Amino acid sequence: MTRFVGEAVSHRQGKFKSAYTTKELRKNMEKFLETGSHPDLERARMARQQEHAIPPLPEFDPHRPFVFVELSIGNKPQGRIVIELFDDVVPAGANHLRTRCLPGSRISLAGTNVQKLVPHYAVFLGKNPAASEGMALRQNSSLRSVQAGTVSVSVSGDEVAIALARSLALDTSGYQVVGRVCLGLEVLEALNEVSVGPDSTPLLRVAVTKTGQTNSSGSHESLGDASGAGSSQQDVEARLKEEAASARSAVRQALQQGLSATGGAKRKAA
Repeated sequence: MTRFVGEAVSHRQGKFKSAYTTKELRKNMEKFLETGSHPDLERARMARQQEHAIPPLPEFDPHRPFVFVELSIGNKPQGRIVIELFDDVVPAGANHLRTRCLPGSRISLAGTNVQKLVPHYAVFLGKNPAASEGMALRQNSSLRSVQAGTVSVSVSGDEVAIALARSLALDTSGYQVVGRVCLGLEVLEALNEVSVGPDSTPLLRVAVTKTGQTNSSGSHESLGDASGAGSSQQDVEARLKEEAASARSAVRQALQQGLSATGGAKRKAA
């Protein structure tokens, strides 16, 4: 028995409160028996079409900025993932993640742990309240977690999430896609094998051991290692410029959101 046939029977027996009236149920059933079409079927079909209509990620562009993150599981190095940042689509979010990968940054991902791991869904790392200072990311629906390797930051900026599979629910739970893993997907596959506790905490320590800027092949480290050792004055100035640019982008977005909210309130008052 289909859902809507069951609803019709229950409605007649007084056991179910449907969104349809008795007349509408009868009309819908007559239409279904005659044409095979029903509002519930049409809604399901539209929902499937909308899911398939989700835009793909932007094409790979070697001229975008890239960062790397190296991970270990139980103190065993797992390798490096290279992340392409979509700074041409979400500049504030992409720049924020780049800042978190810079050597010597006070909000660096290096040295942090994975605090939550949901196999075949996502890994969450770098939780740091200081990283949310001045951040107010505006979500962009053109970038979705459509595949393993999409990299998101929380809209407050305090956490990073990496999808381990198609994870569209991330996009509606406070995360914005800002890039994708273009090299090192085997490292993510290893994360799927890590055992976790009831609260999704990894039973083995999963740590970020090193981060930095790199090129599309992951073979170049532009500002040394994440410890900041041996950084020159030029390196320090570059880091400061990166963090200042991230802060300016966040302030601009916050102002835009405030102006939009004020304008909407005035229109409602009018």
